[in-house]
Amino acid sequence: MAEPGARLAEIVARVRTPLAPETGLSTDFLNQYNEVAMILDLAPDDPDLLDELAHWQPRTYGAHFEHSGFRDWELLVEAFELSPAAVRARFDPLVGLLDALTVAGLRAINDARGIAPDDTFRAMAAMLADMIRSQAVLLGGIINGTHSVAAQNQVDTLFDALTGNEDASELDIDALFAAESRQASTQTSSQANIDSLFDDGPASQADIDALFD
Repeated sequence: MAEPGARLAEIVARVRTPLAPETGLSTDFLNQYNEVAMILDLAPDDPDLLDELAHWQPRTYGAHFEHSGFRDWELLVEAFELSPAAVRARFDPLVGLLDALTVAGLRAINDARGIAPDDTFRAMAAMLADMIRSQAVLLGGIINGTHSVAAQNQVDTLFDALTGNEDASELDIDALFAAESRQASTQTSSQANIDSLFDDGPASQADIDALFD
């Protein structure tokens, strides 16, 4: 049986779907999140588009490619399983955080639909779309083997800003969006406030608190 590194190199050479040779991962996995962000961009002007996300649930790496229709999906999943442990140690927790963030954010936005003022609804959709894209960029760095110490610090900062601790759960992130949803009928968040959260990198806890105050 071939050594993991040799087998991974063999798979990378065989598959048609682009795989990063150092990590064995494919950025196609991020398409499920990019699609959510695109719909969120359009939802404020066409709220009915949110129907497409009403029952959205993240797919695991394996499930994503199993449902992709790619002929070589089994090899893609095998490459994922051969990915170096150091890569998976960074990749898996960030995927978990992105999954929880997206699910909780979509729930809050759907709850606010038709109730929140237009400005608040737009701000919530923009905030979630930007958070998804920010983390997708970081995941892309891990997938392509270009993830740096600085990028990991950015992940840690975002993680702490969202949850206030080092053990994020969906309940923690749910609370972040629930706070916005509860205030939706009486308060509005300007797009400028949302944009400012991402102008200089990940939001700080003070930035998030100010947004929801």
